[in-house]
Amino acid sequence: MKAYRVSKECNDSMDEKAALIKSYNTGELLYVLRDIEKEPQKYDEKIIKSVIGRLYDMGITCI
Repeated sequence: MKAYRVSKECNDSMDEKAALIKSYNTGELLYVLRDIEKEPQKYDEKIIKSVIGRLYDMGITCI
């Protein structure tokens, strides 16, 4: 559900999706990242960058 809420399939606005990403904890962000790796076409580029940026801010480097 966490990954769906920030995917292209969800009708929420980009601002709502960005707010959700900011509220996600590390585990939730990693869950979304795994789904992005599995099906990147389901996610907007801004969302992908936001998830990676939040993880980086938490001290987690994505390669």
